This record gives sequence, C-alpha cells and structure tokens, in this order.
Amino acid sequence: MEETFYKDLLIELECPICTSYMVPPIRQCSTGHSVCESCRNKLQKCALCQSNFSDSRNISLEGLAVKMRYPCAYRVSGCTASLAYNEREGHKLNCRYKLFIFVFTIVP
Repeated sequence: MEETFYKDLLIELECPICTSYMVPPIRQCSTGHSVCESCRNKLQKCALCQSNFSDSRNISLEGLAVKMRYPCAYRVSGCTASLAYNEREGHKLNCRYKLFIFVFTIVP
C-alpha cells in the first residue's frame, strides 16, 4: 500500500508535456497547471489549457520534489537505485546499467 502511494506521488511530479520528473523550479500557468522549466522555456502558452504562463512557481510541488526519491533513468535495464533529485544526474553518468550505443563501421 505504501509503495503504491509513493508511486502515485511520483506521478504527480511528471511533467505533462515531456513526462520527465519535475524538479525546482517548477513553473505553472495562470490556471495552475505545472510544467518543468525546460518545457516552460519552449512553450508560449500552456499546452493543456492554452492559458498564459505566470511568473509564479509551484512552491508546494517543489517542496515535495526535493523530499522524494526517484528511480534511476536506467531502471528498465535493471537498476534499482532510489535517488534524491540532486543525486540523479551524477548517478546517471556512472550507473552500471547505463545503455551503450555501439557504432559499427562496415568496411567494404
């Protein structure tokens, strides 16, 4: 039950545009829809309701974001790490489950 509740909270931190987890600063439109900073910088209006963006941040959601533990970006490859939001990038660079893209050159 507790694990399901925690997963439901993580869903609330997913950006509705890019589906990445939102971390501070979390921006919002005048209606109250929250988006990540990256998506906010790419959009003129809210993609959900077409309202203008305000200069306000969603402080409550930001507070939740800094307290949560996030799954590794490579969880689909088997990583079970649970990370604070400020640990994610460093872990991602060094994760042993990191996917490698091999480029093969075929010589005729």
